[in-house]
Amino acid sequence: MSYTELFTVNKKGDIESHSIFSNSHLGAALIWNIIANKYYQTNYYHIQDLDNPEAKFWKLAYQEDIPIYIKMVLFSTYDEIIIQKEDFPLLIQSFKEFYDKEFTEIDKENRNTGHLLEYIETIEKLISKRNILGIAWNQTSVNCNPWIYETEIEEDIENNIEYEYLNEPYNIFKGTKHSFVPLKVKT
Repeated sequence: MSYTELFTVNKKGDIESHSIFSNSHLGAALIWNIIANKYYQTNYYHIQDLDNPEAKFWKLAYQEDIPIYIKMVLFSTYDEIIIQKEDFPLLIQSFKEFYDKEFTEIDKENRNTGHLLEYIETIEKLISKRNILGIAWNQTSVNCNPWIYETEIEEDIENNIEYEYLNEPYNIFKGTKHSFVPLKVKT
């Protein structure tokens, strides 16, 4: 079964696996569907455009009329986004507000709230960790892990080409593919 993986960013900038949440459909996909229903009155799967960062769904996090809690929760699902430690309290509050406002009482009673409560609990524990700079997610295990460098080394020994793949953790001080939640979203 697929899973969502939460990563931490250590003081050296390396991204390390921290937690696994079984069934990735209880993470970002559930959040996206709730937000799509709220703002577009349709299922997320009918409006998704994963390869287009300009798609209207992804732009919601930048719209002034969208509440901060929706923006932060949505940003937490974006590829290659790092939530900085200073933003953990805002993210936790956003998850709590999302839980309170976007799930029905029946959802809560039946525990149909995905991984949200687990995310809150996990991040609350990470706040006190001194060696953590931030967190990031890989929303589903069925894609490539964006937080691992796959370095290809090629050798040409008398035209007999040999390849070797090294898996190294992504480092935020060396890599350039990541970003942080923009300040204008948090205000």
